Amino acid sequence: MEYMFNKCHKLKKIIGINKLIINNVLDMSGIFSECNELKSLDLSNFNTINVKNMRGMFNKCHKLKQIIGINKLITTYVTNMYGMFNECNELKSLDLSNFNTINVFDFGIMFQECFELTYVNISNFNFQKAKNIKWMFNKCYKLNEIKGINIIINIQNLEKTGIFDGCPKLKNIPSYEHRNIMNIIKKQINIKFISVDQKINGYVVTCYNTDNFENVLEKIYLKYPQYKNKANCCLYGGAVVNERVSLAENKIEDNSTILIDCS
Repeated sequence: MEYMFNKCHKLKKIIGINKLIINNVLDMSGIFSECNELKSLDLSNFNTINVKNMRGMFNKCHKLKQIIGINKLITTYVTNMYGMFNECNELKSLDLSNFNTINVFDFGIMFQECFELTYVNISNFNFQKAKNIKWMFNKCYKLNEIKGINIIINIQNLEKTGIFDGCPKLKNIPSYEHRNIMNIIKKQINIKFISVDQKINGYVVTCYNTDNFENVLEKIYLKYPQYKNKANCCLYGGAVVNERVSLAENKIEDNSTILIDCS
C-alpha cells in the first residue's frame, strides 16, 4: 500500500477507508503523503499487525486535523517512522501512548513543522534500537507538552541534534540540547501575493516576536481570506522559503519585499 494516495493534492475525503482489509500489508510508507486537502481520516479498523514501514505515512498532509483510531494502530514490527507526521500543519494533539516502538530505528523529523501541535503523548515509546532521532520535533512552534519527554532525555549514546529546535514554548528542555532561540526585531515587511491570473498590491505588516509571528499570517488572511492555507511558500532573494519559518527565524531583512505564491 506504499504511496497509494501519494500526491492526491485535491483529495478531500476517502469514503470506506476504514473498511479496507489490510491484515497482510507490510509497507504503508507514504500512503497519504502530500494529500494537502485531506482534513480527516478514520483508521479505527486498520489492522497493521504485520506492517514494518510507516515512513512518511501522513507526510505533508497540511490540512489534516483528525486521525481517528491513530491510538489503535499496531506498530509492533514497524522499523521506520521517519517523517511520519512531517508538516501536518493543522494537527493540534496526538496520543501515541499505545505505540510500540521497540523495533523502530528511525524517528527523524517525525513531527517536524507541525506548527499547531501543542501536545504529544509518547509515554510508552521505546528508543532501544533507535539510530536517528534528529529534528524529531523541529519547528513545532506551539508545542508546550511532550508526555514522556524524559524517555528522550535519558537516551544514551545517540546524537540528539535539533530534536527540540524551534520549540520556544516547550518546558524542561535538557541542557545538552541546542535551542533555536528566535528573536524577531520589529520590521516592516512588504508582502505581495502572486498567482497565475492576478496580482494584488502588497501591503505592510509588522512582526515583533516569536510568540506572535503567526499573527502576520492572520493579518494577511483577514484581509485576503481566499489565500488561507494556500500560501505555503514565498520567494525571497531568489530562493523558495517557508514564510512562517523565515519570519520566525528572523531571516527576512527589514523593508524587504517577499512574493508569496498562491498559484
